[in-house]
Amino acid sequence: RLAQRALDAALVEAGRCGSGPAASLVVASLLRASASPAHRDAAGLGALEWAARRGESDVVDQLLRAGVDVDRAAAVKKPPYTALQLAVMGGRAAAARALLEARADPAVRAEGRQLIHLAALAPSPPELLQLLLMGGDDGAEQSVSATTSSGWTPLFLAVAADNLPVTKTLLTLGCTPMDTARGRGLLHHAAACGAAAVAAWLCDEFKAQLPLDGRDSKGRTPLHAAAAHGHARVVKALLAAPNTERRGGHRSTK
Repeated sequence: RLAQRALDAALVEAGRCGSGPAASLVVASLLRASASPAHRDAAGLGALEWAARRGESDVVDQLLRAGVDVDRAAAVKKPPYTALQLAVMGGRAAAARALLEARADPAVRAEGRQLIHLAALAPSPPELLQLLLMGGDDGAEQSVSATTSSGWTPLFLAVAADNLPVTKTLLTLGCTPMDTARGRGLLHHAAACGAAAVAAWLCDEFKAQLPLDGRDSKGRTPLHAAAAHGHARVVKALLAAPNTERRGGHRSTK
């Protein structure tokens, strides 16, 4: 029993720390030695969840072939994420594809968020977002307009997190700079959330569609929203935006 426990723990450790071909070799050896792919650590994560989180798609394939349940959730972590959710949260496109090809449930939710919402908050490459949005045999068929239980779309989550790369990608995959959510436009949302990088880019890229004197449902301009929430970096970015000019020593929108 001691030997079996040692093998099982070693398999989880290989999923947690291993990388590249060496990890695949170690996992293959441990599985041949009868290590259990179902074993979990104190956090409720097994080798599959760790490998998915780290993006080790070859290890994920090996563990799935060994019979581990593709849709099992972490036993202890709150919320209890599945391997697919962990792969998406890590921005791991190859691991997510491997899990979807193994029929992992694409409709899984955590705290009211779908996979596409988790991807919007992650360092997600374009191929992961495309995988989730475009669907197909191995895709998750998520919607770019899907809302969380709080009413936010993937685009607005990415903006709130100041996740500029994902914001740019979503704007090529069906979102528009004129999208609104909960009474806010995109630039107002960036200002209210302190997303300085996104706010500066929106001002530069979409100055015609997103004027600085535009008002949200509360009657505030983006500059007012940023100042009201104490976001100095956003205030600075908005004052430096190309559609502002100095008048009498002050900035005014034009």
